[in-house]
Amino acid sequence: MPILNWHFAGQPPATAQAVLASHGPREQIQANVHPAVQKSLADANLPIPPAVGGLALIDTGATTSAIDIAAAAQLGLKSVGRKPILTPAGSSEADQFVFTIQLLPWGLILNCVPGLGVSLKEQGIVALIGMDILTHCVLMVNGP
Repeated sequence: MPILNWHFAGQPPATAQAVLASHGPREQIQANVHPAVQKSLADANLPIPPAVGGLALIDTGATTSAIDIAAAAQLGLKSVGRKPILTPAGSSEADQFVFTIQLLPWGLILNCVPGLGVSLKEQGIVALIGMDILTHCVLMVNGP
């Protein structure tokens, strides 16, 4: 199991604490079509869409990982089903997509099979890394 450790370089501890408290743990990522889909596209001589970059929120309150619905459309992802979801705004249903998230600083690729397609753009993120992935990790927050 890889150990991922990051900090807010060049910022005083009080600033780093304030950013973590207000925005949560975020990391630079690239979202991409799943390798099996990439292979199918290549076998059919179809173009593979470029990855979508941005921030992902590590969200222990999310049961399932998710991708922003606009990013899913940009990647040409096809829904593989629908799933009921419960959010602070209430209950609804969301499309499910198969995609990957690459944590850029480490090159670690996380397969989201299946992840949800939800609106995340307003929060300034492209993806959520939820408990479906985090249950395979050890997550620690180091304070000053």
